[in-house]
Amino acid sequence: MSSLSTVLIGVITLWSIAVITPGPNFLVAAHVSAAQGKKQAYAVVLGIAIGTLIWGLAGFLGVTLLFVAVPWLFLALKIGGGLYLLYMGWRMIKASLQPVKLVLADDAPVAMPGLRDNVLRGLLTNMANPKSAIFVSSLFASVLPPHPAFSLGMTAIALMVSISLSWYVVVVTLFSSPRFARGYLQGKRWIERCAGSIFLGFGLHLISSR
Repeated sequence: MSSLSTVLIGVITLWSIAVITPGPNFLVAAHVSAAQGKKQAYAVVLGIAIGTLIWGLAGFLGVTLLFVAVPWLFLALKIGGGLYLLYMGWRMIKASLQPVKLVLADDAPVAMPGLRDNVLRGLLTNMANPKSAIFVSSLFASVLPPHPAFSLGMTAIALMVSISLSWYVVVVTLFSSPRFARGYLQGKRWIERCAGSIFLGFGLHLISSR
């Protein structure tokens, strides 16, 4: 097996594990899929993919060195990301207190958020954790050669984006099915309270961690 194949297999393996591990991205994609339908959820997935592209470029270009040189920048991004996740958690818990209407998202006559809003939602959720840049940098450091060609870096990033897109399309397809949507709506209050609490936990952990 060539060294190039070994590098790309390493990127695929490590990134796949990272992507399928449930976290804020998974929660927001599943939530929007069940509550708002496929079209809106695909907008969230696009935002997540754009975030993956940004973190991939940041990791490849060595943004970790910038964080080391300017520690307050990492701290500011970490606190800002944590506050955003806290806000998301608060919104979910607040929504869980509203009356539940057992109407599927695709059939609901109420106004849905704009696609642009959900693209931004997915992007901000992905970008909320600056530790992603450090993880990507670590991934590249462990699988790429010391001085990788630009084309190799771009190939690795393209693989990461493709894996993210593929996984979250599966998530959207699963959670936007009528069975999942009805189950979600029936348990909406408790699901949103649990999801909101998890977002609050992520946010608090991000802000308090060193």
